[in-house]
Amino acid sequence: MSNNTSSDALVGLFSSLFAGGFTIGVFLLVLLFILLVFLLLIAIFIVTEIPVYKMAKNAGFPHPWLAFVPYACSYVMFALPHKEFNIFNWIKTHNRTNAFLWYLGISFVPAVIYPLVMVVAFIPLIGSLLATGLNGLISLVVYFFLYIFLWRARYDLLATFGAGENTLWVSIVSLFVPFVWIVFLFILMNNEPDYGNGNYDSYYTQTA
Repeated sequence: MSNNTSSDALVGLFSSLFAGGFTIGVFLLVLLFILLVFLLLIAIFIVTEIPVYKMAKNAGFPHPWLAFVPYACSYVMFALPHKEFNIFNWIKTHNRTNAFLWYLGISFVPAVIYPLVMVVAFIPLIGSLLATGLNGLISLVVYFFLYIFLWRARYDLLATFGAGENTLWVSIVSLFVPFVWIVFLFILMNNEPDYGNGNYDSYYTQTA
């Protein structure tokens, strides 16, 4: 009887150890997978921003390395062209930094408004439905303006670096097919900007 009890205890011990080891192994595999995905995303981001870095360097942009910094890379794209930022003669500015700040501000609108919208959810009977509708409407409006700003920034960058007759269709299609944008950036990245290599600062000095 005692032998059976000892055997059962050993089997239970080994079963517990195996189960614990299996759980830890699965956890480590999941952690490794997440790490690999994270590193892959970083690698993809770096590769896709190489053309913007090259364009900024050719233009004489003071800090081309900003192309590899999230959000700052969008600033570089907005800032490189020396054209008026013009959305259908509705939003116009010669200060392209302002255009980027508007774009950045719009992207943070949901983070500010959504908590306020959630208050509506507490209205009896219709609160939840209203909150869902408002969230959907806000998302639609925000993404519409973000895409319009992004389209104009891409259009100007393509025009600045010599995309020619491809400028319009690439700037539109690339909003929905990012691969097209990446391919054309690599094609254009060694081109001279329309204001000449290294003339980024001198242009602003002359027009100040």
